[in-house]
Amino acid sequence: MKVCKKCGKDISKIKKRIYYCDDCYIKICKLCGKKFKAYNMRMKFCCKEHALKYNVQKRRHKEKTVKYDKINGYNKIKINGKWIREHRYIMEKHLGRKLKPNEDVHHINKNKIDNRVENLQIVQRNHHFGEVECPHCLKKFKIK
Repeated sequence: MKVCKKCGKDISKIKKRIYYCDDCYIKICKLCGKKFKAYNMRMKFCCKEHALKYNVQKRRHKEKTVKYDKINGYNKIKINGKWIREHRYIMEKHLGRKLKPNEDVHHINKNKIDNRVENLQIVQRNHHFGEVECPHCLKKFKIK
């Protein structure tokens, strides 16, 4: 005697390799809530379109919009499908314009992931100095 694996009903009249009765194959679509007869127990949607729509929504939700650049130490954000450095984007929004090719954004406290507007400063690319300390006299000065 063949019985349904889920509810225990007799399914010996069915000749195919089926392990569940018709009642146990009735499922509810995850997207629209409509009842449908599933041909296997893994089915979650009443049609292919709903499965595709659900998977696209799920992927969009998981898509990263911020990532950390391990090589350079900057946060990057995704804008219109392109990854750009977050501090440059924040400064462009603050200024209300795109940065010019000869402009850099400097982090005042030298923390590359502290992207508050108060910590960012625009400098000319050819005047972007770094501060060093002399090993002999311990005096701090700026170099190119």
